[in-house]
This record gives sequence, C-alpha cells and structure tokens, in this order.
Amino acid sequence: MRIFTASWFFPPATSAEGLAAYKLLKHSSYTYDVCCSRSRLWGYAQESDLKAENIHVYPVDTDQIDVWVRACIRLFQKLGQTRHYDYVMTRSMPPESILVGIAAKKMRPDIRWIASMGDPVFRNPYEMEAYVYEDPLLKKLHVNQFFVKHLKAAGYLLGCLPVKKYRLLRQLYDLEQAALRQAELLVVPSRRQRDYLLEMKQNRKYKQKCKVVPHSYDDSLYPGQKKRCEGRVCITYVGYLDRKRMPVEFLQALAHLKKIHPSAAGRLFVQFVGNLDAGLRDAVNAFFLDGIVKLREPVSYLESLKLMKDADYLLHIDAAFSFVKGGSIFFASKLADYLGSQNKVLALTEKGSEAARIVLQNGGVLLERGNVLGISETLMELVDHRMEHAVRPLQYSSAQTAQYFDRLLKDGLCQKKGIQTWKNG
Repeated sequence: MRIFTASWFFPPATSAEGLAAYKLLKHSSYTYDVCCSRSRLWGYAQESDLKAENIHVYPVDTDQIDVWVRACIRLFQKLGQTRHYDYVMTRSMPPESILVGIAAKKMRPDIRWIASMGDPVFRNPYEMEAYVYEDPLLKKLHVNQFFVKHLKAAGYLLGCLPVKKYRLLRQLYDLEQAALRQAELLVVPSRRQRDYLLEMKQNRKYKQKCKVVPHSYDDSLYPGQKKRCEGRVCITYVGYLDRKRMPVEFLQALAHLKKIHPSAAGRLFVQFVGNLDAGLRDAVNAFFLDGIVKLREPVSYLESLKLMKDADYLLHIDAAFSFVKGGSIFFASKLADYLGSQNKVLALTEKGSEAARIVLQNGGVLLERGNVLGISETLMELVDHRMEHAVRPLQYSSAQTAQYFDRLLKDGLCQKKGIQTWKNG
C-alpha cells in the first residue's frame, strides 16, 4: 500500500507535529511519499537526521503555506502518473493541508482520504480565546459564548465581530467541515479531542469514521545509558513555551521552597530547554532562582530525548482555558516522548485536563495550577524521596500505534472492496 502524505512539518525540520508524523509512519508497514516544507517557521531552528526506508520525503523550499499547498497538489498529480496511491493523508496543523485532500479527491474520486488533526481545526481553544472570548467588543455585548455554542448564529454576528476575525473562523469552520464530509478516516490523538470535535451537533454523524490514534514514543531513539545529575534532583522541561503556558505557579513554589527550606531548594536543578518566551527569564530573575533554574537554547530531537532520559523528573506544562472543561483538551506529542523516557512526569495543569488523566494513569504527579503551596510541598517530597523509574506504557509506543493505524487503513480498503472485516473503536 502506498500513501501520499501532505505534512507541512516533517524531519529533518524539528517540530512537534512533524516528529509525531515521523514516528507513526516509520513503524507502519506501508510506503509513504511525504511532501513537506523546508520552512524554519514554527519549528525549533534545529534539524534532526531522521530517516526510514518506507518514507520518501519531497521538501518544498517556502515559508508560504499557499505555495506549499499548490506544490503538494502538483506533486500528487505528477507522482500519481506512475504510482498508484491507495490513500492521501493530510496532517493538520496547519489547517490548509486539508486543501490538498480536497484537490486529491477531485482528481481521483476513488482515492481514500485520511484527515489527521493533531489539534482542532475549528474551535481550537487558542484561537477561540484570542478571537472570541478575549475580544473586547464581544465581551461587552455578552455574545462571545453564544457564538461558540451556537454556530448557526455566526451570520448574525457580522455586525459586531471584526471582519478579519469572522473570515478566519469561517475559513477554519469550512475546512473542518470539508474534511469531515469528504475524508474516509478522521484521526485525532485522544478521546478527549474526539469528544470535543463531536460536541457540535452537526459533527456527530461522522462519529464512526473518527478514530483515536494517540501520539507515541519510539523506544529505539533513546540513549541506552542514563547520566544522572550528581548530587541534585534534575527536573527538565523540553519544548516550546509561550506566555499562555508560563509556569508561574511552579516558579512561585520554587521561590517559596527556597525561602522556607533553602537547603532543599539547593538540591534541585531545573532546566527549561527549547523555544522559550522572554518572559520566562524575567520571571526566573524576579524570583531570584538563577542558582536553581537554567534556560537553554533549542536542541535537536535526539538530543532532547537524551536530556529526557538523563533527568530525574520531566515537567509538562499545559495551557489553561477557562471556557474548556478541565482547562485543556490537548495531548501534546512531547508528553508521549516523556512517557517513553521511563522517568516520572510532573504535570502542571488542571485536575480535569487530558494531560492530567494521562500522567496520573501512568504513575506521574499532578501539580495543580493555582496551588502554589501544594506544588512546593510536592517538590520537597521529590528532594527527600526520589521516585522509582516509570514503566514505558505500551499503548503509547509507536510500534503499537502504527500497527493499529495500519489495521484501520487495511480495514478501509477492504470495506471499499466490499469485504467484511473486524470492527474497531
């Protein structure tokens, strides 16, 4: 089976979405032609030399998404003259990858389409907060929540919603609906995100073709030996950190611990590695934590796995959204890498979030947002009693998720040919 894949993010560029795609495809038994971008936008400004025999990469040198979309469509048309594609797969983000799937279906109505949505396309909490919940005019008119819950009312808001914002949200809505209608398989990384997608009544009729294929870790990529931080307990955060995910409570807890138990705080070493908001350095300095906290530049993916392996604990930080039940629906792909490192995960998030569920189910620790004293007490316990290594959860191994993904694709082709196969959830 051969699959044409439109994925803006893909190695050698280092980005969360691209790495998630790579780990899944690498362990699949099928062949993939991947059209990606060689853009350095939104990535970690580092390249990762990751290859696989079953993956053929066709990079496009552009920072413009519309240019990349057109290049994907041309490549699909060109390669399709000599290669038979059973599926076309589109990876969102960005949402515009869906345009490649729409074009492929027009050129070849018989081809099956996999629409992979790592994040929600429409109603992404980040965009809903920026464009709806935090819009000062909508707040004043008390219609922001009405807009989110009653999408048919969108047309009545043209007089109060800024035109640019309305157009963007409408475009995202149309893209998501096109994928829901035309794709034979919709892939999301968690049940929570699937439920969020199906909250909208008009989406519920697509429930049967919406499948959960979780983010995964590749155990073959971690170093074999662990190098411990001598004399100190090492807590490591790896990834992108913006103002929405600023670890304020965590830093406050460290400062509190330093004040009441300076010797215990001195036995902690915390490092943040990656694309970090400048405000983090300001916060570290404001709390006088420069002897405990270190900020580091982005590293390659393989180097990040080494840092995860060498740590005693790994820090996960969730963005919290007041209008989302549990604070967050997201299952970050980095969290799967954390689980594969065999180290305990500390999740700075709300109790009802998807990340909290995953971390607690796998023996990690919840650092509940807003509970500074509780976080400080937990840090004290970590200094006094180091936790044992965690066991790698098999349900998040890339070999297992790829096997399930392959069965979904095989099942889809059998259904197309009228062959009865097993049913999956």
